[in-house]
Amino acid sequence: MTADLSTLGGLENRRRLEDAFAPWRRRVNGHLVFRAALDGLTVGSLVGAGFATAAWLSHHPQWRLGGLAIAAGGAVIGALRGGRRAWSDERVALYVDGVLGTPESVTSAITLGRAAPESVVEEAIAALESPRSARRAPGRVRRFHTLALIGTALCVAALALRVPKPAQAAPLRAPRW
Repeated sequence: MTADLSTLGGLENRRRLEDAFAPWRRRVNGHLVFRAALDGLTVGSLVGAGFATAAWLSHHPQWRLGGLAIAAGGAVIGALRGGRRAWSDERVALYVDGVLGTPESVTSAITLGRAAPESVVEEAIAALESPRSARRAPGRVRRFHTLALIGTALCVAALALRVPKPAQAAPLRAPRW
């Protein structure tokens, strides 16, 4: 009967560990998807700005909206790529240990799974539930992402510009001899 009680206590600690770790996993992977979407938006908006400018210069005003469509497509592609490259639980646990300053107790508990000693699981739970556990995720915005704002502004500016008038050639005159 005592073996059953110890097993139940271990299951309860595993459940507490999973409940304490789940917000970290969700937040870290969410931030990474958002950052990848910003990467895609940055590249897409710069390509879209070039496309919209070329459409304006080549007297194809109806194509200028394509610049914003390219920027939006870049953001969607970036988000999809970010979703595929989500961090594994072990990687998130290493990040959490680095943020909390714990000596890889969370990583040990997550990596070892059910084989983790109870003391390691309890240390991990204590670290994850501590008041200093602010659940910080990796930074979302990089300096590179300021180009997304510039590219998007250029796409919108290309829409606001009036269509250039077609060049008018002077009529040919017969030479005077």
